[in-house]
Amino acid sequence: MTNAIYRAETGKIFWCIIANLIIGVVGAIAAVVAVAGAAAEIASSGEVGGGALGGAAAILIIIALASVAIYVITLMAYARLQKDFGETTVDGSAFGKLKIAAIIAIIGAVLSLIPVAGAIISALCSIAAYILYLIAFSALKNSTTFPGAAGAGTVFTSYILCLIGAVLGIIPILNIIGGIVGLIGLIMLIVGWAKIKNAPLPEEA
Repeated sequence: MTNAIYRAETGKIFWCIIANLIIGVVGAIAAVVAVAGAAAEIASSGEVGGGALGGAAAILIIIALASVAIYVITLMAYARLQKDFGETTVDGSAFGKLKIAAIIAIIGAVLSLIPVAGAIISALCSIAAYILYLIAFSALKNSTTFPGAAGAGTVFTSYILCLIGAVLGIIPILNIIGGIVGLIGLIMLIVGWAKIKNAPLPEEA
């Protein structure tokens, strides 16, 4: 593997993470607008019209399709890195787990379009993917051959913070703290992947 290939593939993952975060923020804002529109319709006519419901459905579809596209790009990058690092090596095995996590995330994004049951299954997919992320980055951060080991350590810590933030967010009196912890986790996720993509390969350091 050359430095150019390594940076190209890890760079794809880095920008996919940025894109997913942007989509999440835009989707959350759009959902709030849709809910506000539905509330306004109820206040004015006593019932929700097709406009508000149609808008909310369109938002969910766009977010799901965008997430699928982003995860497919990420999946391809993970697969390339697994191949180039060697599937039987520790690093290659870790990227193999990340590849499986991306596949699970794709399935979760598609199933999120199914009302109620789809949301539950999608959440389970997210948990499964999250576990694989932690296992994979635990291996990469302790690797003596992966050039982005320092960045992998930051990413590993970021996922732990995101998990803590999500758990605290469920508790009403701690949801603000959970949001802050989760935000720190997301920032560390970006910083960690920036370190990974900018790390030079040993032979080209």
